Parts: sequence; C-alpha cells; structure tokens
Amino acid sequence: MRTSRWVRVIGGVCAGIAWAACGSEGAEDPGAIQVTWRLGGKSCADLGVETVRVSVRDSKEADVLDPPPTFPCAEGKGEVSDVPPGTYTLVLEGVTTDGHPDYQGTRTGVRVESGKVTTVSPTVNLELKKSEVLLNWEFPQGTGHCNGNQVAQVEVSVYDSAASTVVPNAYHPCLLPVETYPDLGVLIPDLRGNEELTFFLYGLNNQSPPQQTHHGRKTVTTVPGERTPVNVLLEPCAAGPGQCL
Repeated sequence: MRTSRWVRVIGGVCAGIAWAACGSEGAEDPGAIQVTWRLGGKSCADLGVETVRVSVRDSKEADVLDPPPTFPCAEGKGEVSDVPPGTYTLVLEGVTTDGHPDYQGTRTGVRVESGKVTTVSPTVNLELKKSEVLLNWEFPQGTGHCNGNQVAQVEVSVYDSAASTVVPNAYHPCLLPVETYPDLGVLIPDLRGNEELTFFLYGLNNQSPPQQTHHGRKTVTTVPGERTPVNVLLEPCAAGPGQCL
C-alpha cells in the first residue's frame, strides 16, 4: 500500500509537470522580418518623412504587433522581431515631421517561420496616399433650396493649380437621392494628396437647353489618406440666366 501511495503522489507531480510542458509544447519560437523601403527616388528629407511605421497584419487585417514598430526613415531599412509564424501583409507608412502618415506601401504574402528571419524583396516603395473629396452645395437660403432657386442639376468641374482638368465634367441632380449618393454628397475618389484643387459649380435650370442660373467656386488642399468635405455656395448669376462668368 505504501508503494502504491508513493506511486500516486509522484504520478500526480509528474502529471503537473507534464501539464506545464504540454502548455508550451507546440508553441513555436517567433521569427523576424527584414524590410527595406524607398520613396520613389526621393530622400526622406526632401519629402519631410521622419519615420516609417511597419504594421504586420494577419488575414483579418488585425495588427499582430501593438503598437507597430517604427524606424528612422533615413536608415531605409528595419527589422521587425517577435513575429509569430504565419503569413502576413506588411503595411509601411511614412510619417512626416508633423505626425501625418502621408506615404504608404504594402507587401502581401510575407511568410514568417519559427526562429528565422524573412527578408522582404524587392524594396517596398512608399507612395503618397490618395485622397478623396465629398462635395456638397448650398444656396444663400441654406441647403436643399433647389426648387426655390429653380435649379434642377449642378455641373461640376475640378481643376488643379496648373488649370488642368482633374476629373471630367459631371452633372448631378441638385437634390441628391440617397439611393444613388449613399455618402450624402458627391464622392470624388482617387485624388492626389497634398494637391490644391479648385471646384467650379454651375446650377442649371430645367429649360431646354438648360441655362446656368447659379455659380460658385471653392479652392481646397487635399489631405493624403483622408476624405475632405467641400461645401460650395451657389449664388445667382449677376447678369442673369445663361450669363454666369
């Protein structure tokens, strides 16, 4: 009986040790990622980029490392450590001296193995993030007074600082239906960031052919990676319908 008792006690201790071992059994050592970057042939100083933030994202687009590590941009490279084995997407963001992540580059299918260093090749190019504008308009009486001003549609033209057309001229109903414009405005995507744009708007009546009865303009600078709201005031043409300048 004594022998049996000791066997049971020792067996219990071993079970505890085995349980602890089983808790770590199969847990693989992390790996690392070496990555290099460039800014389209320009220097970090030229573009005002101070640091590069490297996010390692899983298949659900969740960051594996929190917070993501950052590296001096001028070094042109960095090594991300403590990455669990797996396949990831790298998102590199160039952060400017004023703290804005204006530049971005991605690399998909980066595989990390236990205890190994994965070198990402070729070099990741960081490009200025695209911007978008959400455009709306109003009248001196306020928003939505299209019928009272006899404006049926609005013509939109967009030009850059060199007077070049940025997007083709477009016509929109003065009252924007939510079914067609779910963003509650005219969404203009894929614009270059940090660019000065001027929006020219003309309100047209429902005659045949339509006449310009109202006009307005506004100049804004787009923000990389962000949506810029633009609201233009449409005022009556001073010389009357069809005589907007």
